[in-house]
Amino acid sequence: MLRVIILDLDGTLVKTGIDWDWVRERVREILGVSRDVCLKPLATTVMRFKGLGWRFNEALRVIEEAELDSTNSAMYSRDIRRLLGELRACGYKLVLVTLRSWKTTMPLLDRMGVNGLFDLVVTRDDVADRLSQLALVLERLGIDKDEAVFIGDTNVDLEAGKHLGVKTIIVGNYMETIEKLKELRSKCVGGKNMRSNIA
Repeated sequence: MLRVIILDLDGTLVKTGIDWDWVRERVREILGVSRDVCLKPLATTVMRFKGLGWRFNEALRVIEEAELDSTNSAMYSRDIRRLLGELRACGYKLVLVTLRSWKTTMPLLDRMGVNGLFDLVVTRDDVADRLSQLALVLERLGIDKDEAVFIGDTNVDLEAGKHLGVKTIIVGNYMETIEKLKELRSKCVGGKNMRSNIA
């Protein structure tokens, strides 16, 4: 029985104007690595350079600055707050996983008006790769892989979900996410009165 909906943030719930190619180039300069070094996903791969001390810290600062700057220009559906609230009323637990830091995630959730609607928020401050984030969600909520669905937007998301055996839905943008959430909501038309019928 499906009990938990896990959502990615950037690219799934919101569209940000971050120029990640520019950020990656800046990070490469700071870390002193060549273009041959793949920095995708950026937050995950940059963790390999913790041993570089101040260079690592400066790289994280640049990433975090770009994330914070994107908060006010982020695009998202105005229906998201109502829809998440309705899903909670249906009895679903809602989880957010993001490769942003906690410091840059909270202002974005505040702007969207959805802060407080998630039962669990996992950021890169907890673990900085998607596979570990999903595994952490299952562990913290004490649920089986078959009790969750994960909605993301990248191949990394897809591979992480497949590896753990969690049903994974890949979307192209935040409006597709809204449609997927509406489909889940339609399975519990009666809201709280239909909790036991969620499947």
